Amino acid sequence: MKENLIKLLSQEKILPILRSNDAQTVIDWANALIEGGVKIIEINAQNPSIYKAISEVSKHANVCAGGIITAMQAEASIESGAKILSSPIFSKNLVKISKDKEIPYIAETSTANEAYNAWKARNELSITLATSTDEILSESNAFTSPKSLMFCRL
Repeated sequence: MKENLIKLLSQEKILPILRSNDAQTVIDWANALIEGGVKIIEINAQNPSIYKAISEVSKHANVCAGGIITAMQAEASIESGAKILSSPIFSKNLVKISKDKEIPYIAETSTANEAYNAWKARNELSITLATSTDEILSESNAFTSPKSLMFCRL
């Protein structure tokens, strides 16, 4: 199942990220996306009420729990039905949970050192945030793994 989720992530053309303090708002937005054909949705777990949304949405789509920085958030998200974890930081503790639970973990890295540490930990997915398109062009050959992604915030 883990490999299928990674393959699905690479095939999807969009990964919407939903952020709200209100679980029902997140559920409503997710339902609209699911009706439109979206198969994977990231829900930012910014407060405990959002686990209700993760639980509900995961019945109809693959949920990536976003904004995960603690083991407690990771465990609660997985128990609520999240199939993927996403974090704005690279954490060896989250890598361990990911491997123990056999669930993909997307680690955001912003420096070459962070990206190297994610690779060294054998994290299957990492996202490097570039600050410009020039940075993407200069670093795009730095990692040859097809599971390393690079995004640019403009």
